Amino acid sequence: MQMTGIQFMDNLRAPRKSVRSTKMSQIRPLENISLSEQAMAVLLELPQLMLYSRVGHELQEWITQNSEVYSKMEEEALEATPELFIEYARAEEDEQADLRQSLDIFRSNVRLQSRGAWYDWKHQWLTGIHATAQESRQEYEADVHLAESLRKQAEADTAALEADYEALSRQLEKEEAEVAELEGCNMEYLEELKSSLADQNGVIASLEAEVSQTEGNAAHLKEHLTQIQTEMKSNLDALTKAMGLLHVSKDKLERSRRETQPQSLQKIHMCVVTSYKPALFEYEYASQYRVRIPCSDFGKPIHDKIEIAHLERIQKDEFAPLNQTFLACANDLVREDTQRDLPGVATVLQNYVAACEQLRRQFIHLVIRFPLYIVPIPSGGFVAKAVILYPVLKSRVAVEFVFDPQTFSRWPCSVRSLQFDVKVAFGKADRTAIVKAIQDVLIVKTPTDNYACLTEACMEAAALWD
Repeated sequence: MQMTGIQFMDNLRAPRKSVRSTKMSQIRPLENISLSEQAMAVLLELPQLMLYSRVGHELQEWITQNSEVYSKMEEEALEATPELFIEYARAEEDEQADLRQSLDIFRSNVRLQSRGAWYDWKHQWLTGIHATAQESRQEYEADVHLAESLRKQAEADTAALEADYEALSRQLEKEEAEVAELEGCNMEYLEELKSSLADQNGVIASLEAEVSQTEGNAAHLKEHLTQIQTEMKSNLDALTKAMGLLHVSKDKLERSRRETQPQSLQKIHMCVVTSYKPALFEYEYASQYRVRIPCSDFGKPIHDKIEIAHLERIQKDEFAPLNQTFLACANDLVREDTQRDLPGVATVLQNYVAACEQLRRQFIHLVIRFPLYIVPIPSGGFVAKAVILYPVLKSRVAVEFVFDPQTFSRWPCSVRSLQFDVKVAFGKADRTAIVKAIQDVLIVKTPTDNYACLTEACMEAAALWD
């Protein structure tokens, strides 16, 4: 470095340009400077001072760091001299002058690049200062608008207060004038006023006498009202007693009516009453069932304790598996609705037995033509299985009619909702054709036209391959 005369920029000293204008030599007194000018000066100078502080701190760090680098480079140059300086030392004076000129050119180029970077940075800084000044100007204008609005509001409030003050002043003057007028009136007017007041006092006294008389009348009316209320209370007591007697008579009539219910039930077809007590009603129905109905309150059934059982003298039939199924369903059916009275329970049982008898007749007709098997279902109900043989096809088919409690307890109303299944045990019989033949028969049946409908359906299926 000593040989070439090259120096780092932190060792250079450039004259500082004065930014102080000659016009600012005259300082104005502080009281002549407005608050807005002071605020504008602070907004302009404070960012610049903050920027200078930050830039000075960064330059100080940069100088410290470059000083360390410079020291290391000096040490490295003492230990191992760069080839460029060795070449410069070995060169002739003309070549040294050329090399020095080249180094000067390099230095000038670097300085110009650094100056260009400085100008770019300063341009960015000025742009930032301009943006800050523009934002501060907008805030100042907003403050000016706000102050103007507050001033207008204050003027409006002042005008309203002045108007209120003037109104109060006029009212006060009016009242003072009235007081002065009263003070200046003559004595004759006052005497007339006193006489009018005396007349009004007399009127008030007469009115008070009328009020006293009215109060006396009110007391008399109150006594009369008390007497009327006493008579009304006695009438109500008599009415209550009469209602009690009427209720007792009604209860006796109701008890008599309930006691005559068994006589009405005796008239029902196939119903024989065997025992009737306040706590138990028992009868035999259709010579097949014994019905025990525990009762409370003279005829009100206890539904969850109703029992239906077969009579010991019931005749045996070929559909014995149906008896237990029909009996279990009958017990469940009469216990469902807890609102039924004695005639209601008897009517439900009568309808149920009629449905079971009609279904039994269907099975009697069916067993004449086809083998029939009755298979109970554990969940309730049963399956009636009819066997159809097709000698031509050497096939055996089982038609299973499924009767759940809802179906056989409402027979024949449930004929169209009857479920069935067709199972081909062996042979070449077409299951689909058999199902269609049975459906075609059952779909047209009605509660009034269902005679031997199961037999007809099986015969229609048997005639497919006759």
